Amino acid sequence: MVTTQELRGSKEEIVRQLDQVDGRIISAILFVEKATLEGKEKGGGVPPTDEEFERLMKELESLTVAVGHVDDSREAIYTRMPGE
Repeated sequence: MVTTQELRGSKEEIVRQLDQVDGRIISAILFVEKATLEGKEKGGGVPPTDEEFERLMKELESLTVAVGHVDDSREAIYTRMPGE
């Protein structure tokens, strides 16, 4: 059985968390902030350009699920569906 797990933190914290994962890791998705010269010292990064963002979304497309129209209005969320 394959499960998912999200690891957050600095590179070093993620490596420590990764070392604690029980089981075989078969894939990983990394979100990497490009550091600026100023940002490297402060631990910050720069936001992706529109082109970089679109490329990333295109790469992740194969990992998403398309379910068609979803009514996520407040009324629909708080209304019981048949069988609930």
